[in-house]
Amino acid sequence: MKIKTRFFFLSVLTLLGVALVSSGNSEAADVARLTQLFHKTYKTHYEVRFCGKNMGRLIEKAIRQKIDLRGAKLLRIKSPDFWEVQTFSARGYERGYRRMFYVHFVLEADGLIFDYDFTNSPRVAKFEDYILEMYTPKGPIDVQYKFERAFRDIFELTFYDAENYIRNGQSVDGIQKTEILLSDYIDVEKIIKKAKP
Repeated sequence: MKIKTRFFFLSVLTLLGVALVSSGNSEAADVARLTQLFHKTYKTHYEVRFCGKNMGRLIEKAIRQKIDLRGAKLLRIKSPDFWEVQTFSARGYERGYRRMFYVHFVLEADGLIFDYDFTNSPRVAKFEDYILEMYTPKGPIDVQYKFERAFRDIFELTFYDAENYIRNGQSVDGIQKTEILLSDYIDVEKIIKKAKP
């Protein structure tokens, strides 16, 4: 009985976390101005392999320009086992090796993803479209990487308030967060179906 009760409370806490993230998105950051700023800073605010720092620069500039960031989240995408082989739509990326621990930071606002690493030109995409294009195979994969399993069981999302990230010196240590599996946040089966040829 204690185990069932504990499981019930953990389930409720997870659902509350999802609700908090979703309600944060509905607070409506000024995505029009944020998109303009993203396009304008696509070249100047980008440093290879410093995604967290890159997002920090974007958030800082938005704050300086008084762009409304209510509900905007710094989003950490994490996978303990990810094959970077023909699966990335990433900027100037050389594919072909495995990372045992993959972490990437992007900015999420009102269901849109801002990522300087996404494609070779500035592009803002809806969350599901971003996951579909960024993390699914674009052709045959010659390694034993099962993106379906990664989507269902492995990919983790952690949301942090964007402005708190800046106030905390561009560090996620010690600031409030919401953690959830990708498969609990969006319909991964729909993405898997779209990704298959």
